[in-house]
This record gives sequence, C-alpha cells and structure tokens, in this order.
Amino acid sequence: MKEQVLQSIEEVWRRDVVAIEEAFEESIRDLTALVRLDEYHRHGHDPEQLERALGPLAATNMDVASLSRLLDGGTRSRAMPPGRLQRVDALIGTLGEMKEAWSGRPVDPVSIEIETDEREILKLAEEHFNRCAEAFRALRIAQLELRGKYDAEFHDPAFAGFTWRALGPAELRSCPPFVVMASFDGDRGARLRKVMSLLQSGMPIKVAALRSSFRDARAASIDAGVPSTMTVETLPLAMRGVYFVQTCAAAPEFQKQLSAGLTAPRPGVISVLCQRDDEEQAAFRSRAEHAVRARAFPMFTYDPDRDSRFVLCFDLSSNPSLDAP
Repeated sequence: MKEQVLQSIEEVWRRDVVAIEEAFEESIRDLTALVRLDEYHRHGHDPEQLERALGPLAATNMDVASLSRLLDGGTRSRAMPPGRLQRVDALIGTLGEMKEAWSGRPVDPVSIEIETDEREILKLAEEHFNRCAEAFRALRIAQLELRGKYDAEFHDPAFAGFTWRALGPAELRSCPPFVVMASFDGDRGARLRKVMSLLQSGMPIKVAALRSSFRDARAASIDAGVPSTMTVETLPLAMRGVYFVQTCAAAPEFQKQLSAGLTAPRPGVISVLCQRDDEEQAAFRSRAEHAVRARAFPMFTYDPDRDSRFVLCFDLSSNPSLDAP
C-alpha cells in the first residue's frame, strides 16, 4: 500500500516540476522578446540598418541619415533604461540556470519516514520549500519586469528576504509536496503527538497516515498537551488550520482525494485505510467496504478554505448512503 501512495506522490511531484519548468521557459521566452524589442528601439533605425532593410535604391533615392533621425525621435524614447536592461539580462540568465537545476532534479519525490528526528524533518522541509520559494521569487520578478512595474528601490528589499512564508495559496499548491510517511499500526500515541508537532510548524508539510486497522489511533495520556482521547480523525477539532482527508485505497475517488490532499496550500494529513501485508486484495476491498458503510472508518475531507464556518468545511459526500443496496 505504501508503494501505491508513493506512486501518487510521484505523479503529483512530476506534474508540479514540469509546470515550474514550463513557467521558467515561458518567462525566458517573453523576457528575451522584450530585450529584442528594446534592441530594435535602440538600433533598428540606424542608417546602416535602414540601408539593409530598404535595399539598393535607398542610397540613391533617399536621405537615409535624415530618415534615421526622424524615426529615432519616436523610438529611442521607448528603449529601456540601462539599469532595467541590465536587470532583465541578468534575470534571463538566472531563470535559465534555475530551469536547468529543476530539470536535473531527482525524479524521486521528497518523502521521509516519521521515525526521522523531528528537527531533521523540519530542516529538510524548510530547505525544500525555500527552494520552491526561490523559483517563484524569480518568476514574480519576471512578471514585474515584463509589465514594466519593477521598482528597484521598493522591490529589491522586498525580495531580499523572500522565503516560503511569502508564497500565496496558488504558489503553495504548485510546490512539489514534502510528505512524511507515518504508519499508525504501532506506537500510535507517540506518532500522533509528533505529527501534531510537525503540523504546528505552519509549513505545508503533508503527513500520510497509513492505517491497516480502523481502530482509534489515540494519543497516550502522558503528554499533557495532547488529550488522551485525541485521535487521527479528531485532528480538525484541535488544529482547524490543517487540511485533512480520510480515504480508503479501495475507494473510487482515492487518487483524486489523495491529489487534493497533496496539493492543499496548508499543512495536511492524509489518513488512508490500506491493505495489511498478508491480506489479499479481494479480502481488503471487502473489509474496507464494510468499514466505510458501517462508518467505522468514515471518509471525509476537512478543508479550512472551503468556508468560514467550521461545520461547512467538512465534506462527507464520499461515504455511500446507508440506504444503498
């Protein structure tokens, strides 16, 4: 089951990386066109250029020098200031280097086991999202330059300390996911406490909570900060800013729900009922179907961005009707 989840993570990862590469390519293309237009505004009406463009009759039938001065009066004023042209040239080079770096990234998605030291997980997550922030920082600057809106005096300081915390929801959705893999078939209480601690960092870390059983994954009572009755399913009650989806590997919309959880612009938990190691596929599907129908393992999504009212943030539509045959 873990392999199936990792495969879905890889698909989302590849899609996001390709989208970022395409954004780099588009920005480079548009900025290059801007520089070419500027070159035309600067030199397109030089006498030598006009003679080549007008052909052999230009020298005998026209005053090319006068024509050049006349045309220059309306075009040189459109040329970019030297400082902006220098910035754009440098930005094209930076975007090209970033595109190459992203193209050369390993195809393996960034995932890490819950057993890893918490400080190491947070360090790696911070590095991952800040690398994404560098890409979106460059793309934002490119858009400002293309619209002629970049003001060095204002924007240089604003972009100097740009980190993942400055990313907007759409940019966060486009970041390749950073996933912590957590099995809840062992020491559930300790892992639940660790999951909550990771989510409190505010980084859009995603925790894949893999569960082959649908018994409550409760926190131990030794931690005064986590109620002993806290379970995976009740996380939205305690952490209302966290995206939460509970689904089953046998569900028809499993891939769609998993993708939505991985791309949420928030910290998130993806609780998955999965197959036991020694369980046949048919037996698992039967067990999962009964668990979902009996609401022993209810499928639902909690999306804090769905509505300002807490109750309306829940979507229970994935559960089959109790009256269904």
